Amino acid sequence: MRTAAAILAVAAVAVGPAAGAKDFVARIARQGTVGLGQEQYAPVTCAYSCRNSISGWMLDCPDAEHHHGGGGGMMMAHTSPACFASNDPFLTSLAWCIKTHCPDTIPISLLERYWEMNVAGRKDDQPLPKYSYQDALARITTPPTEVHNSSFVLNQTELVSEFFYSMVYGSLEGIEINISLCNQYT
Repeated sequence: MRTAAAILAVAAVAVGPAAGAKDFVARIARQGTVGLGQEQYAPVTCAYSCRNSISGWMLDCPDAEHHHGGGGGMMMAHTSPACFASNDPFLTSLAWCIKTHCPDTIPISLLERYWEMNVAGRKDDQPLPKYSYQDALARITTPPTEVHNSSFVLNQTELVSEFFYSMVYGSLEGIEINISLCNQYT
């Protein structure tokens, strides 16, 4: 049976200097790893699902790149962390999705922490969002009624497709279960 020290040693060797900024080894020592005291997405799987559901939407930012993808003729977007962090329609659409998909039992402090750490992306040097989660919600004067058509640039607060959201949510839950089982039995 592996001890916590052995797991930490393997993690330190495997990750090396790349873990410095996020303090990977210290997080493992404090919280464990997925399946061994830590969860990948829970308790805010709903927020990760919202972010992943809308991250491909085209945004109106000076640095955004929109181009036709291969074979299917779909528009593809490459959006910078700065654009995600500062685009009002993105921030309000994400906030609305989180508000309508996350249970009221999740403390606002957890949602704000998720928001700060993940809205622009998950890299160490990402910019902070222009608004807090609660500030983005407060900017929504009328609840959105239109589901976003991803063929168009997002220019107002819009809804995520429930079908797409549920697929993303199920995928994230499956990933978490798979990683947890792998870490418990390998």
